[in-house]
Amino acid sequence: MVIYDFVCAGGHRFEGWFDSAAECQAQCASGLVSCPVCGSLEVEKQLCAPAVHLEKSSTLAPAPDDDGAPARATKLRRQVEAVATYIQEHCEDVGTAFAQEALAMHRGERAQRSIVGQSTHAEESALVEAGVDFYKLRLPRFDD
Repeated sequence: MVIYDFVCAGGHRFEGWFDSAAECQAQCASGLVSCPVCGSLEVEKQLCAPAVHLEKSSTLAPAPDDDGAPARATKLRRQVEAVATYIQEHCEDVGTAFAQEALAMHRGERAQRSIVGQSTHAEESALVEAGVDFYKLRLPRFDD
């Protein structure tokens, strides 16, 4: 099962669940994916973070006859950690005031700066309707 984020021409954001990436492409090409809010068939697949689920007992340790997968996992982990470090060092965490701060910067009421924080779905919809550019990024946590 794969889950993709979409946005319609009206700015409504929603998820689509598909059996595979190919199934998603086929349904989009056939006009079968529509906005659940306004019914628009003019939808665009958005960049979205991958979901990773590891059981408590799972590790990223190499399997004996694995063909480089542990090295790729280690490289991915380093890249994700580098992104998280960059965000922590270069962005101001505004917490739950993210939507208000982003809107104020968009309107020119506050100086432009890089911010990070939390927002509700309703706040995200309001930002989209106001034309505010933002990216929703979910970084995995490594609890080791």
